[in-house]
Amino acid sequence: MTFKTSGLSLVQGSFEMPRGPPTIRTPQSLLSSTESAVSADSSPAPELVHANQVARLNVGGVHFSTFFDTLANCRSPFFSNMCRVDAKTGRIFLFKQHIIEDDEGRIFINRDGQLFHYVLQYMRDGKRAVIPESRDLILQLVREAEFFAFERWRSMLLAKLKEGSRQTLIQTETLDAIRAATQRIAQLLHEFGGAQKSNNSDRALERERNKYPERSDSMSNGSRGESLRRY
Repeated sequence: MTFKTSGLSLVQGSFEMPRGPPTIRTPQSLLSSTESAVSADSSPAPELVHANQVARLNVGGVHFSTFFDTLANCRSPFFSNMCRVDAKTGRIFLFKQHIIEDDEGRIFINRDGQLFHYVLQYMRDGKRAVIPESRDLILQLVREAEFFAFERWRSMLLAKLKEGSRQTLIQTETLDAIRAATQRIAQLLHEFGGAQKSNNSDRALERERNKYPERSDSMSNGSRGESLRRY
């Protein structure tokens, strides 16, 4: 059955009362929606580049070259903001609006160029990357790992620091043991040298007696006479 009320058609059994207050679009909300739509439409479309296309970098004034594939697959939020892999085509989406370029068109990264050598090595080799031995250098690389959000690399660096501390402790204990042993040996040699000198003096006196037996006898007789006179 159909009812007509104020120009509206209502079908029996299908009419529902509205729930809650009606949505009122204010001029401000309409303006915000319009600005969002314009902003979305004005964002430049990402460029498509080949994975094996060379990316030129300027890191703190030091220049580097690598594949865009290296940047897109290193699992760093810093670089994924610049470029990402298109799952369908395997090509790289390059977001130029998130990239700062120098005068020659290189991607500029405001970090220490000397340290980035190690960063790029990790991006290429992953867990097989060689970690330097210098403790001070490792501490600086820990900060770089934190900046680029390479958590696995950071764990590797901290493990290397811990291992280095343990090795330093072992070396210190070994050196202390060697130093104590050296001092003991020097003391024994000193004591042995004194005994040797005493033995050498006795042997020299014995040789003297054997060489001049008369003198030895007279010295012995004189000693006996001196002893008798005392009595």
